[in-house]
Amino acid sequence: MASQKEVKSKIKTVGNIQKITSAMEMIARTKMKRAVDGVLAIRPYALYARELLKNLGSDKTLENPYLKQGTGNKTLLVIIAADKGLCGGYNANIIRELRRRANSGEDMDLYTIGKKAGLEGMKLKMNIMGAHKDIPDKLTSGWIEPIAEKIRKDYLDEGYKRVEILFTDYVSSFTQVVRTRVILPINVTEIDEVLAAAATSEERTEELANGSLKAFSPYLFEPSVSVIVNTIVPKLVDVSLLHALHEGRASEESMRMFAMKNATENAQELKDDLTLSYNRIRQQSITQEIAEIAAGAEAIS
Repeated sequence: MASQKEVKSKIKTVGNIQKITSAMEMIARTKMKRAVDGVLAIRPYALYARELLKNLGSDKTLENPYLKQGTGNKTLLVIIAADKGLCGGYNANIIRELRRRANSGEDMDLYTIGKKAGLEGMKLKMNIMGAHKDIPDKLTSGWIEPIAEKIRKDYLDEGYKRVEILFTDYVSSFTQVVRTRVILPINVTEIDEVLAAAATSEERTEELANGSLKAFSPYLFEPSVSVIVNTIVPKLVDVSLLHALHEGRASEESMRMFAMKNATENAQELKDDLTLSYNRIRQQSITQEIAEIAAGAEAIS
């Protein structure tokens, strides 16, 4: 049986761990809220870009390579995972889907964002076109632009049939779903998916379910329509990537928040059990001391 000192030491250790997990839970909650706000911030740009493409899509004179499907048969899969663990099944769910795609015999290359995604890509011996880790806490367009530029360049140079992004969609604090979305070639349907994911329930009901997005007013474009479209279309790849990263970050931190919450509760249960054991050992020790004193007094008399 463990001594009082050993049990007391364990109680202190568990208490320290409990403080850490509780702090990590609060930090994850804050980061999750920031990521959700980031998703909503993307919506205005995507909304007006979508309307622009929809209304100018009938213009047969417009030419943009990102609106056309590639000539090859290979797919470029961009996968987003976390740099760290301790986030429940976040990484495991993404990796499971990646393995399924890899084992399906599909001809594809990989582009990884997040340390865990890169490690899994190397384990599967896939052709990795690019790898990024150390995802910043504050996601910005400046950080995503070089990644999006490389993906756009590879799409044209390698002649990929399409570029897909594999990420975790944040539905709510309790629900996160692994999804795949085509980001190249760009089409209005895919932009609608981004808008739907970034909308609040009220906005989704009003605008998307009823198909009542505000009418696009005709404008005089300077220097020309083609220049405007060729400027906006590449930026939509940035928006799609940034949106998926925010969704993934919100999902990651949500899962981490609940994982740390469970860890804190488990630590409290263990602490209670250890305290009970400590009190039991202490009681036995006191009882034994009283018995020894009584036996000594009886021997003297």
